[in-house]
Amino acid sequence: MQVLTTASSPLPTGEVEACVLDWPASCVRLAGGTAEAVALALDRICIECPCHNVVLLGDQTFVFVRSPEGEVSPAVPDLKIGSIQLLGAMVVDTAEQFEAAMRDDSAIERALRDTRYDVNETLGQLLARVAASLAPRA
Repeated sequence: MQVLTTASSPLPTGEVEACVLDWPASCVRLAGGTAEAVALALDRICIECPCHNVVLLGDQTFVFVRSPEGEVSPAVPDLKIGSIQLLGAMVVDTAEQFEAAMRDDSAIERALRDTRYDVNETLGQLLARVAASLAPRA
């Protein structure tokens, strides 16, 4: 997952950096800062986006913000898209499923895109709102 440089911002709490990742699903990575600062940033993101999955890997937190309808995709209707799938790990049972998964614009990529948060708002706009809510009040 690559960071989209146009959508990366330090949050005004404990040196936490929030980055939008270049990934088919809507993904924000939180890194740096204290555990308390990350928890506060995560709390604000979860308030803004009540449908989400959170994955903690080492010192990074991945927040997959999703649409309320994004739990199941027409591309793979028998699979509930959870955290492991949002990270890109899919289980296939047959050679045909493997071949379909490896094609460009595969069912897996379409399924991840189907979970996306909101086509009318970018994650950069979401992070700007989160940053504003974390800014110290005068």
